[in-house]
Amino acid sequence: MKAQSTGKYNKGFATLEILIAFAVLILSISAVILLVFGNQSIIIDSQTNSEALYKAQKMLEEARAASKFDFNLVNPIPNTADDIYTKNLAVSMVDFFTKNVTSNITWKVDGGRDQTISLYTLITNPDAINGGDTCNSVLGGDWAHPKLLGDVDVGQNNGATDVDVFMGKAYVTTDPSSVPKEDFHVIDVGNPNASPLPILKSINTGPGLVAVQVAGRYAYAANTSINGQLQVINISNASNPVLATTTKLLNVTGSGTQALGNSIFYADSKVYLGLTKTATGPEFNIIDVSNPLIPKWKGGYSVGHDINAIFVRGIFAYIASPDNRELIVLNISDPTNPTLVGSLDLTDNSANGKSIAMVGNTLFLGRTIGSSPSTKEFQLINITNPINPITLNSANVNSTINAITIRDNLAFIITNDSNLGFQIWDLNTMTLYASKNVQQTSTGGMDCEGNVIYIAQRSNKALQIIGPGP
Repeated sequence: MKAQSTGKYNKGFATLEILIAFAVLILSISAVILLVFGNQSIIIDSQTNSEALYKAQKMLEEARAASKFDFNLVNPIPNTADDIYTKNLAVSMVDFFTKNVTSNITWKVDGGRDQTISLYTLITNPDAINGGDTCNSVLGGDWAHPKLLGDVDVGQNNGATDVDVFMGKAYVTTDPSSVPKEDFHVIDVGNPNASPLPILKSINTGPGLVAVQVAGRYAYAANTSINGQLQVINISNASNPVLATTTKLLNVTGSGTQALGNSIFYADSKVYLGLTKTATGPEFNIIDVSNPLIPKWKGGYSVGHDINAIFVRGIFAYIASPDNRELIVLNISDPTNPTLVGSLDLTDNSANGKSIAMVGNTLFLGRTIGSSPSTKEFQLINITNPINPITLNSANVNSTINAITIRDNLAFIITNDSNLGFQIWDLNTMTLYASKNVQQTSTGGMDCEGNVIYIAQRSNKALQIIGPGP
């Protein structure tokens, strides 16, 4: 009996040992599986983290590169899918010359949890510090419903012809109907809602001004006199601007409305001055203002027509003109000898080149309304190769486009339309995004500082400010 009892006990113990051995084996295998798959998960997480970091860094590098080419190219990018990642670029203005740029990469990890990597940097626009573009390309507020803010009447029958705004001051030109009357006005726009806006000082430079560009302590103005087409005004004391010099171009002749100042652009210590059609001599002129008190004519180019607008980048000058070639491109690498390198002749020659804006490799050309209803007054042009401009999208505005400002995906334009003089166009769809009756015919110029638009008008309310809706 004892032997049988012992055998049963030994069999039971052996079975228990086997069960324990299986349990230990299962635990060991489970631990190995967890270790293997855990390490695999860690490896995958490490790889996705590294890839996300690379994508975030790449977005910032692309933003830095874009800012060096054109500060206005750096704008927010909405959520975009990229494999397992969602990425976006957030951009905000620190001041008129600095943007805060943040790249965000989001993806899901085990358990459906969101993982995010964010990197940020500051980029600056040093070219604007001495009087360059202080417009905020990052849109803010409701521009689908623009609203009128402050305004001022400068008291001249012909109203304003142009405006350049810098650091809370608007420099406005007028072309009075009679002489002597003030034609250069400094207006405080620190409070854009003020009506009337405070006029700090108005002076008479005689006989009238049609265009202005501010750079540093000076304002450069195109004058409607054959005896002095360029005027330099010292604005170091905004409350007491002083006419510093008047320059007559000795190599041009004309009578009546010929050979008068008509358009102006400043870049790199040079003034690019456009004239009305001359009898003899160049309508496009390059003037060295390294010493603003002693302007020196360097060279010119004869177009045979008015120069309505000028935009300069690098070694190229882009000209809008009534010529059959509405866009003319000059190589200005040698200022003493500008040469024609490219042009564009658009359909309907009754519509003239009138205004220019540029962002990146896209030039935005505004034209006068032509005799045909399908003029396409708003034209986008690819200038990646300035020698061979290529037409892109276009739109029929049904009015002359006097000035253009580009902000992110929107084009702000002023027209001769008596009801909808101020218009905003969506560049993605080339359709009208918003408009505003500014109560006057907006045949003057336009500028932007911060998040508001300033327009010069040829009547009462010579300077009017427009901002986004609430």
